[in-house]
Amino acid sequence: MIKRIKSTLPIIATTVLALLMLVYVGYGETLRTAPKFEKAKLQAQAEVIQTAMEAFLQSGLPLKQFIGFDQLAQSILDTDKTIQAIVVRKMDGTKVFDAGQADAPLLPSQDISDIVQKTVNKAAIDASDNNNFRHILLLRNKFETLGVLEIVSPTQTMSARITAKFKSLIPALGLIVALVFVVSYVSAAYQKSSVWLQEIAFGLAFLAAAGVMVATVLPIYSDGVQSKTRALADSLASRLGIISELQLDFNDFSGIDRMIADYQKLNPDIKTISVNFNSKIRFNTDTAKIGTVWQPDPEAYEHTARLKNAANSQIDVSVGIAKKTVYRAIVQNIKSFISLFVATGFMAVLFIQLSATLQHKVRAIQDPQARQHDYDDMMLQMIKPVYLIGVFVETLNASFLPQYLRSILSGETVGQGASAVIFAVFFVFFAAVLVPAGKFAETRGAKPLLLVGALLCAVAQFMLANAFGLEIALIARALSGAGQGIFLIGIQSFILEHSTGGKTTQGTGIIVYGFNGGMISGAAIGSLLSVYMGISGVFYCAAIIAIILFVYVYMLVPARTVTPEQTEVETDPNTQKRPVFQIFHDIFSLLKDLEFMKTILFVGIPTKAILSGVSIYALPLILAEFGYENDSIGQVIMFYAAGVLLASHFVSKLVDRVRKTVLTLLIGCLVGGVGLLLIGLLGSDLDALGLVFANREAVLVVTGMFILGISHGFINAPVVTHVVTTDGVNKVGKATSVATYRFIERIGHVIGPIVVAAILSSMGGSPLAIMYIGGAIVVFGLLFSLPVGRAKPAKPQGSV
Repeated sequence: MIKRIKSTLPIIATTVLALLMLVYVGYGETLRTAPKFEKAKLQAQAEVIQTAMEAFLQSGLPLKQFIGFDQLAQSILDTDKTIQAIVVRKMDGTKVFDAGQADAPLLPSQDISDIVQKTVNKAAIDASDNNNFRHILLLRNKFETLGVLEIVSPTQTMSARITAKFKSLIPALGLIVALVFVVSYVSAAYQKSSVWLQEIAFGLAFLAAAGVMVATVLPIYSDGVQSKTRALADSLASRLGIISELQLDFNDFSGIDRMIADYQKLNPDIKTISVNFNSKIRFNTDTAKIGTVWQPDPEAYEHTARLKNAANSQIDVSVGIAKKTVYRAIVQNIKSFISLFVATGFMAVLFIQLSATLQHKVRAIQDPQARQHDYDDMMLQMIKPVYLIGVFVETLNASFLPQYLRSILSGETVGQGASAVIFAVFFVFFAAVLVPAGKFAETRGAKPLLLVGALLCAVAQFMLANAFGLEIALIARALSGAGQGIFLIGIQSFILEHSTGGKTTQGTGIIVYGFNGGMISGAAIGSLLSVYMGISGVFYCAAIIAIILFVYVYMLVPARTVTPEQTEVETDPNTQKRPVFQIFHDIFSLLKDLEFMKTILFVGIPTKAILSGVSIYALPLILAEFGYENDSIGQVIMFYAAGVLLASHFVSKLVDRVRKTVLTLLIGCLVGGVGLLLIGLLGSDLDALGLVFANREAVLVVTGMFILGISHGFINAPVVTHVVTTDGVNKVGKATSVATYRFIERIGHVIGPIVVAAILSSMGGSPLAIMYIGGAIVVFGLLFSLPVGRAKPAKPQGSV
């Protein structure tokens, strides 16, 4: 029983962490969205008083002689208990009228004066801060601004209401975790099916929790929209009410239809406005309805305000806000939940599989006679989450790092292009440590490299959280690149140590899955967290996770153990280290091979340059310029990694079977050009191109990134298969050919951000630069496909 309970701990821990993150994201998203409705409501309520007062001031009367403020203000305070105060002041700060709490936190007079001076042709100013929603409305006569109307409501009231709603989720979430425990406990008795049962339990638990979250958030948004609708209807009614209060005939006034149309433009969430006389429509934003009997709109939240003192008529003003306004807000939550589900799903699968491996094959450690096969299998399962989390730590900042580096340099004397250099420093140090780390691994094993890599990554993230200048950012990026390079070599060395018995493909799969899974998870979670806890908070989280990774490696990953079989290999004269001059001779032999050079220049280096220069450097900058939030940028980057992961899974098997590497790489280049073309269209006149559909910019960039990821899936593995078919391999061997290729292609990583930044700068930052880069990639692919320098392919002796 105790053993079965222990077996449930990983899935329970993963589920609890995922649900906590889900609640955190949902809570943060609600706190980010709900204030929009609250502010709109507050402004509309203040406009009721503003309209009445300005009608008085237009007659040339002084502000202090206005009669009716107390009645208007008190009616608003009575219907909305969240409002603290409504105050009218002269431009010098002298109070003229006030209602509500005497100790309400009003803006200092000087601040109001500064705001008014900076405001041009704007009657309402949002002066909210972290503690208070606040609107400043100008009170004008025909010639000048005489005073301001300030309305204040504490943010704490709204926050407390939302917090109470989310606290009510605790029992439901506790029940979901309990059900996961039951499923996991029962499935532990069925070893063959326990893993997939736990994976299904995690997925269903997450979806159930997300459903509960949506059901909780929906009424919050709905109440906010309905309150806004009531306030807008009351505001418009106050404007038209002057006519009815004076017992005037609406037919004597022109421009009412234009006024309600302008009111709708100022409040784009409004679906319909209708002025009805005895339930018959006199004015309406939809002119086709004029003269018909007014009917409620089932697709809108509506509120009707009745005008006072209307002679012989019942005059109503009806304002409706489309329900899709709420649905759009809910969709934003759901979008965040989906990206979080995918991100945590990668980790959940790894830890569930790791738990099963440790439970079922622990005898490999305890029993000296246990087969080496079982031990190696357990070691490979143990290292899977290590690499994924290592990549996860680095890509937590993927959605905002380029913008962050630019902000650091804003106070420096260097140009903004220097941010690309700092960005590229990561790849310089990443490449620089590969060979020394590989030499170290040959004698000392993988564990020291994993520990040093995790530690350097932690230090780098701490430094980035406090990077107040060029020097710190430069050092942090260098440490981060070195740490990731050392960490990668440690992972590769550990996999090679335990990839016996035909597990080479499995070991390669760990790298592919870990990199792309870590990129998806890091980009998604980091982008969401940056919105709610700030950029520095994300860097601190990354540093803490890197420290946890260090502890994991220290406690669970074994040091190198040399088996008799490994000793035989290492002492084999055929595998002894070659002299340094021989290594350089081999490299020069490869560089003389035209096909090898075509592959590296037209495929390898450009592919890496696109990854570093476009996908993770230029794209976040471009999307930020288009107004995308960090969470949306991270979700776009996810599609790139998803495309790579999907294509790699199928293309690698296909290439091993048909061996058409040239065609595969050509397709990769052509498809990549299409993806970059779609992204570059963001800088074009989409209307002129006939691209008129909803969310067209988002559709273009998401589709482009996914296609770009697919194209790189066509290249990443097949390019290595192609390299080992070149003539130079016969002279230096496959291992040296692949190692040389992998090292040289890192040039693309280094130059990518710098070259792309220069092209963007020369075109004024226009996304059209990405389109031209896509054209270059297509040309490179066509040049590579030319048969010049290509020997007739021989039948391969074995798969790579």
